Amino acid sequence: MNPNKPLHSHLQEKFVQELVKNKGNQRQAYLGAGYSNQKGNMDLVDQKASRLLSEVKVKSRYEYLYNKMNKVALDKVQWTVDDSLRELMEAYKTAKDSGQLKYWIGGVKEINNMMGFNAKNINTVNTELNYADYLKELEGKKF
Repeated sequence: MNPNKPLHSHLQEKFVQELVKNKGNQRQAYLGAGYSNQKGNMDLVDQKASRLLSEVKVKSRYEYLYNKMNKVALDKVQWTVDDSLRELMEAYKTAKDSGQLKYWIGGVKEINNMMGFNAKNINTVNTELNYADYLKELEGKKF
């Protein structure tokens, strides 16, 4: 069984896709895939959904799709944060260079916010992050 290929059973494949979509909720996935609601007996639905997920090929396919989805989501979020910081640094430098103090301060505040340096988070900031070095690194890059 190759987990990167769809399952042979349409219902099983739909169950796995629904499971990923519903963040692991087996009952919702089971019903969303089109399996019987067991005449409203949700305990029986839960048992059947659990049994289905315990099948090696179904579990392997679920883990493959779940990990793939998380990697795509993480890559997208990481790019968005980096891209936002680059754009903000450009605006910050423009405001600083043109003497627009109000916008320069606003840029510094927003960068601090994005890096977690705000009143709400100040006690939980990751001390391994050297903010000054990060700003110097960003200022040295061409955008």
